[in-house]
Amino acid sequence: MPKVQVAKKSVFIDMTPMVDMAFLLVTFFMLATTFRPEEPVIVDMPKSIDDRPLPDTGVIQITFSKDGRIFIGTSQQGTRLKWINYIDQMYKMSLDDEEKKRFTLLSSFGMPIMKGDKNLKGYLEQPGGPERHAYFPDDQPGVSTDPIDGDSTHTELTDLITTAQAAGGQNVIAVRGDKEANYPAFRKVIMALQDLHDNAFSLITNLDGEKQAEFNKSASKPK
Repeated sequence: MPKVQVAKKSVFIDMTPMVDMAFLLVTFFMLATTFRPEEPVIVDMPKSIDDRPLPDTGVIQITFSKDGRIFIGTSQQGTRLKWINYIDQMYKMSLDDEEKKRFTLLSSFGMPIMKGDKNLKGYLEQPGGPERHAYFPDDQPGVSTDPIDGDSTHTELTDLITTAQAAGGQNVIAVRGDKEANYPAFRKVIMALQDLHDNAFSLITNLDGEKQAEFNKSASKPK
């Protein structure tokens, strides 16, 4: 009995759904990804074995650089608008809506509020300041920690912390410093937090992979 031969046909694979899926995935990640905010100063952080991550929102980050300058910022743009409104009212800066909008684009800053030639008010008055980074690009002098009206517990730094907390409700305070920074810079930040009775805060560090492996190994041993 003769065998029935099936006619050979070329296989056609429609790639259109796969291409559509790829573009959908790319679009999703573009919309859902939170990009790392631009930092005003490069900080070489110390290493530790603590791998607990910070939350994505509700963080007040205080940074001190190698040369002792202090920077402060919040993680949410909506919080920054409330924050600058509080600062404007407290220091009577008389900022307009455009200047407040420029402030919301600053993930972090390190300038006195009004003191000196290089200050936050002067920065925000410059057209397109934060967008073009042409005014005080690399030489922000740092947030002022000088006593106000002779009160050592009242500084612009403490005012910025309290107004940021008021703007964002309950916030996590995270301190991030250069491992080679001098002690006085760290002490100024800690003293400001203690003056505000904010003794619970996080220290941001780089994870030491070798020490983490040793820690995991010792933790897995039966006691």
